[in-house]
Amino acid sequence: MKLTTWWCMSLAALVALPGSAEGSGAGTPGPTAQRLSVPAAQPALQAILEDGRARVAAPAARIGALPDGAERQALLGKAVEIKRQTEIEFLRAAARIARERGDLGAAQQAEARVEIILHPPRPAPAAVERPVPTESARR
Repeated sequence: MKLTTWWCMSLAALVALPGSAEGSGAGTPGPTAQRLSVPAAQPALQAILEDGRARVAAPAARIGALPDGAERQALLGKAVEIKRQTEIEFLRAAARIARERGDLGAAQQAEARVEIILHPPRPAPAAVERPVPTESARR
């Protein structure tokens, strides 16, 4: 799957966009998409997605033509950063729209996802097993 296709599917799954080929994959939007599918909000959210698609298309096209190496990794990093910034912009717009509609649950959900993107939770450190000294080792 192309980088741009995967990326657009991940964002479009949040909102049911009319005429959009992307979505939840099952033909039925999930609970978040149902909350965000307001006709007046869709053009604004669609514009964010389209802008992101256009911005990620150039690095994605060049990535396919490059062999593995530093330049390919740099372009891949740039494409990932564009995706990340667009997702943050999309979620903030969705939160603002949900707040304007009075849907505080959807707004809080979108804002929580932005926080997770900006400040990912750190995994707990692995427990270190230390051997218990035997009686002979204590002497």
